[in-house]
Amino acid sequence: MPRPLRISLLTPLYQPGTSAKSGIAKNYRYLADALTGLGHEVDVTYIPDYYVESPPAGRSSHNGVRVGVFPVQAPGVFKSRPQLAKLAHTVKGIAQARRALLSSSRPPDVIETVSFDSLGLGLTGTALASRLITRVCTTTDQLAAGFQTFKSRALDLVCSLERRSILSAKNRVTHSRRHAENLAECLNVPANSFTLVPLGIPDRAPLPPPPESAWPGPTVLFAGQFTTRKAIDVVLEAGLLLLNRRADVRLVVAGGNPDSKKISDHLASMAALYGPRFLHVVQPDDDLLHAWMGTATVFTAPSRYESFGLVYPEAMRLGLPIVATSAGGIPDVIEHDVTGLLVPPGEAVPLAEAWLQCLANEDLRHRLGKAGRARFLTDFTADIMARRSVALYEEVIRSTGGSLV
Repeated sequence: MPRPLRISLLTPLYQPGTSAKSGIAKNYRYLADALTGLGHEVDVTYIPDYYVESPPAGRSSHNGVRVGVFPVQAPGVFKSRPQLAKLAHTVKGIAQARRALLSSSRPPDVIETVSFDSLGLGLTGTALASRLITRVCTTTDQLAAGFQTFKSRALDLVCSLERRSILSAKNRVTHSRRHAENLAECLNVPANSFTLVPLGIPDRAPLPPPPESAWPGPTVLFAGQFTTRKAIDVVLEAGLLLLNRRADVRLVVAGGNPDSKKISDHLASMAALYGPRFLHVVQPDDDLLHAWMGTATVFTAPSRYESFGLVYPEAMRLGLPIVATSAGGIPDVIEHDVTGLLVPPGEAVPLAEAWLQCLANEDLRHRLGKAGRARFLTDFTADIMARRSVALYEEVIRSTGGSLV
């Protein structure tokens, strides 16, 4: 019988508690807990990203997962220039990753990292490099090209480091076939150079509804960051069409701070125009969002791009019908007219029409929700993700001449 593996997860985003604002942070928490549940030894090397509030340095244990926090400080001279500070932080983080992993008294059998922040570059030229697996999410290049208006030399260098971390990785993994195909085109590498291990989340029962959720009619729920990529602008435009067509419907938008004054003003004007029929839930943690999902009639997250989108399995586990888009890896998670409805990205009218179609057809909602729940149990639980990850880890160990006995 194969022995338990010593697994290191190297990440710039991690949250050992019950809440996280980042998909990467959630994924590595779920993966660490599930791997530990399978009997493996898991160490998380957490080097906090520049844009998150860092916990203090030190080591702790959560659910049997050992977590080491290794913060880095960008030089104070860059405080007023966040892109330069981000670049300096990335470079220092790469060096910190090298120190943290090479100083371990018990080297891991395998290391999984994420391409974001390029921490895997810290192992270049070391004995651990051959056992490093790099998971590629939506890249900084993709974000900068499609959803950021500003450009800078510092941002270009951050993107260059991330490209290098992906291209130099011997073992690449990602979460959806379509995202792998997009990466292949962007990076000029074969799509089959990426092993597919879809993301997964723990199953959990519904939570009691929030007090403010009481509403006599149907609810359409959006959850996501209030950014261009998550299409909050399209949601609000489609929301006007929805609320003007159906006087009994409420639209709830759950997310963080808007990325522009235009969106802030739009939120305020809709709240003034529709009163209790439009609700903004600010910065919901995981439990609160899960509770709100339990109150929804239709869930929606019409992103302009997702490599996967953890929020979709979060809705599927509760049997919610989903309206999303055909962008990126989303169709690998949501099958059109089977587990949800997919519309073109960036278009408000088709989005509103899909919401209205679901609201008008109870049989459709039941069919989509039931199929989504079944797909979640088959493909997108944390346990399934962990077992698929272990199979990949064992393959990598064997390919480097390691022993599993």
